[in-house]
Amino acid sequence: MTEKEIKKHAQSLTDSPELQQALTDFGMHHVEQTKNKILKSVIELLSPEAQIMLVLEDFIKAEYNCPDFKNEKRDGQVLFPRYAFIFLCDWFINTKNPKSKFAKQFKKKTNGIKRTNSSTIQRYIGFKAHSSIILALKTIDNLRETDNEYKQQTDVLKLKAEILLTSCYR
Repeated sequence: MTEKEIKKHAQSLTDSPELQQALTDFGMHHVEQTKNKILKSVIELLSPEAQIMLVLEDFIKAEYNCPDFKNEKRDGQVLFPRYAFIFLCDWFINTKNPKSKFAKQFKKKTNGIKRTNSSTIQRYIGFKAHSSIILALKTIDNLRETDNEYKQQTDVLKLKAEILLTSCYR
């Protein structure tokens, strides 16, 4: 239900504006709680890799205000968020830092998963070939080695994503 629908329903139940507002606030709070419970249940049905990619996709969309980086456009507005997503998926799914808090939680919760390959990420993004993911990972590695600013940006992204994923895997 939307807030407008809840307000309308509250108005039909009482004439008191204070009570209407209280009912609206109560309704919105519980609608959000219910949505979160449903979403959590759905996410738990997904594979561990898909769960991580879903969380990282929302993180990248919010971080870069880029609603659709999962297309094959090559402009700058889409390219960096897409590369960041690919880099983070590879980093966290393949737990390239096994001593991190997330890696320990992830391994404990999932009993570990086998190293995923680029085709898993490719299918999630919707690319035609997994070689696009391999090329992106090579490009990212080269940029991280040669461009200190890029390395710092991706390191900050890793830290933010680590915090987010760790909180999701409690």
